[in-house]
Amino acid sequence: ELFKSIFSNNFDYLDNVKNLTNYEYNYNKWINYFGRNNVKVFLNWYKYDANHIPMHEAINDLGGISTFYQPNFDGMPFYECKLICDINFCNSNFSTKIDKLNKSKILKNVVVGYPSVPITDNMIYEANIIRNNLIKNGAKKIICVLDENSLPDDRWHSGHGLQIENYSFILEELFKNQNLGIIFKPKSAYDLRSRIKDINYLLDNALKTNRCVILDTVETNKSKFTKPTPSLAALASDLVIHSHLCAGTAAIETALLKKPTILIDRESAKNSIFYELLNDINIYSNWQDAIKSINENFIKNINPKFGNWDDVIEYFDPFFDNSGSSRIGDFLNDIVQEYKKNKNKNDILEKCFYRYKLKWGKDKILD
Repeated sequence: ELFKSIFSNNFDYLDNVKNLTNYEYNYNKWINYFGRNNVKVFLNWYKYDANHIPMHEAINDLGGISTFYQPNFDGMPFYECKLICDINFCNSNFSTKIDKLNKSKILKNVVVGYPSVPITDNMIYEANIIRNNLIKNGAKKIICVLDENSLPDDRWHSGHGLQIENYSFILEELFKNQNLGIIFKPKSAYDLRSRIKDINYLLDNALKTNRCVILDTVETNKSKFTKPTPSLAALASDLVIHSHLCAGTAAIETALLKKPTILIDRESAKNSIFYELLNDINIYSNWQDAIKSINENFIKNINPKFGNWDDVIEYFDPFFDNSGSSRIGDFLNDIVQEYKKNKNKNDILEKCFYRYKLKWGKDKILD
């Protein structure tokens, strides 16, 4: 009767009962797990549903600390990206502004930079093998193409048609230009061939030239995403094209390597911060214009502004040292060590925030 008096119609009533029941179930699950295992701090990244909220409440009720890190860049506010936590390890000051616009509830933001994959000697070695093989077969300019996943129904995701374009236009250019080499780094390789089946013949013909390679090794876990990273593909390339500006995380990753990087925005994400910061020469609304500009500013002549992020890169990562992951790990280790001294949550946070400010600056801890 209480619920019925609160919610005006049957749909609201059933929907909210479902949400409250789900919250109670998850809260009890996590408070039991954290309590039995004496967990005092946990690190999360998945903020795209409400399941992180009972986790946060459970760890807090046990005197623990909930933390998030930011693997994906949000160039504009998305309410579905709202999060609730004690500490948010974010890429930059801009990221904190987006979280505020999303109405997130965060005790403190800790600016750590981009948590990129470390550039290892093995990765550099592998990139050099890819690059040298393309050069050996005639490539003088090598372009890396980063795509996105897709679903058949383009009302809910980028449709297969956009992904087909990510391959067809640049492949036609490969056949025209004998000095061009192409590296494809698909986000989801395991079903790529079925999603672009209409142009598989083009890709097969391109692979036969030995001036085209597709990095299609698949992760063995449930995600089935492509195992090679954008960094690996970029290290082997002269230019990177991210074909979906609305999901520009990988573009930031390659730009942080000082690789010329341009963006294509067929989804018209005009509210993205990319439009405010990057020169027009680095953003294109379609593949045709992008290829025309590539020929003018990269193939025939070298335009120093083309793909250049030097003037804005600190906006996405103020450290620019490929050590964001290390800063997260060091901060979490400080928390754990303080818990071992039987300190309480508030004292631990105060001390850890103070140490981080001393090392990295007062502007790196934000409300």
